[in-house]
Amino acid sequence: DILSQFPFTVGLDYKQQGPNKSTAILDSTNSSVVMIQLRQAGGIVPESVFCLLNLQALDIMNMFFMNDVVPHTLSNLQRLHTLSIINTPINKMTEKLGTLQKLESLALDKCSLSQLPNLSGLSKLIRLSLPNNRLSKLEGLIEIRSLSLYKNLFTEIPTLVVPESLGRLDMNFNPVMDMSIVTSFTNLTELRLSETKISVIPPEIHELERLSFLDLAHTQINRIPRTILAMPSLQYLVVQRNAFPQEEIDSIKMELTKQKSKITLLI
Repeated sequence: DILSQFPFTVGLDYKQQGPNKSTAILDSTNSSVVMIQLRQAGGIVPESVFCLLNLQALDIMNMFFMNDVVPHTLSNLQRLHTLSIINTPINKMTEKLGTLQKLESLALDKCSLSQLPNLSGLSKLIRLSLPNNRLSKLEGLIEIRSLSLYKNLFTEIPTLVVPESLGRLDMNFNPVMDMSIVTSFTNLTELRLSETKISVIPPEIHELERLSFLDLAHTQINRIPRTILAMPSLQYLVVQRNAFPQEEIDSIKMELTKQKSKITLLI
């Protein structure tokens, strides 16, 4: 029994989960672990967790990997569809990450990551969340629907093989300078680019007909293209803490009133 080899207790009652309680869920025959949540604050992630070959979801929080390295044995988990590692330092992520062909959701939050291997092998990945790291580059994104890169070091918005797949993008708190690529994300509904170095909103942004939420607070923009006001789905336009001339603020408010726009403007 692999769980009995762990240096801490793993409960099998998922309802008893807590901030420092590790729990697991077995399959219908009670013979294989299909989900495990490791919550041993300050503890080492047991290498034997990568021997749970039927694991579908792995959730690790507030722990450490040996030498801060996610080992190659991660590739043993070929049935994994959800991987979440939070507040756990990772100095190096194994190149084998890209072999998890069933992975749909990947979250690596507060892991001190400065780089990741190419993700092109993750053809089923649709949710990617990498906030609070030191990443500046991502390669191999294919058909992501939700991408969160909050608080990293990106100067450019990453490209996707299938850009029209993206529905949600969060790049708040990154030194991004150019947002023109977002016009290729034609099914985008939510776009967050506050606390960036963007200075120009491309007029073509009106082509994002499904966009309902746009956050460009505390950037370097000083003008709003009037094409934004004609966007059919836009409900919230957040542009607070920008150096708009007063005449620009008055003009945009007047246009919204004249058009009887349903857009909520935060300026």
